Amino acid sequence: MAGKETLDLHVFKALSTQTRLDILKEISEKPKTLTELAGRLRLSPSTVKEHLQKLEKAGLIKADSGRKWKYYEPGPKAWFLIRQTSTSPFWIALGIFAVSVYGAVTRLANVAVAPAAESTRALAAPAIMQEPIVQSTSVSQDFSLFVVIAALALAYAIYFLKQRSLFR
Repeated sequence: MAGKETLDLHVFKALSTQTRLDILKEISEKPKTLTELAGRLRLSPSTVKEHLQKLEKAGLIKADSGRKWKYYEPGPKAWFLIRQTSTSPFWIALGIFAVSVYGAVTRLANVAVAPAAESTRALAAPAIMQEPIVQSTSVSQDFSLFVVIAALALAYAIYFLKQRSLFR
């Protein structure tokens, strides 16, 4: 079956250490050499080489030796894993942002409609039976809450994009 990747025991063993996960994260941003990885991870080149060999054996990375130096980049199995986990928090944050903006706009629309409804209501009912339609303090508190949630969700979405190097 084309397009399907299988995750076997070698893959799970290769992913069992934080160092190898850090290596995958580094090379998913852009291909890197062993020396670049050692410098970024603050490990000795021999340690990084050992981890790279295990990742390569599991099929999670591949080495491009067609250049002057050997560059490591994610293999198909790694891209499968990266794609599965990379964007869901972004879409969740963006959805929260959209719902918050909708809530804030709806609250503002209710405030704008309330005075007009109040004037027509005064003509229809005696003054004793009139009740306030909207309490101004709760509207401003609700609106502020929607704005704060929207701002936090948008800030998280931007932070997420910067972390994933999708936004420069």
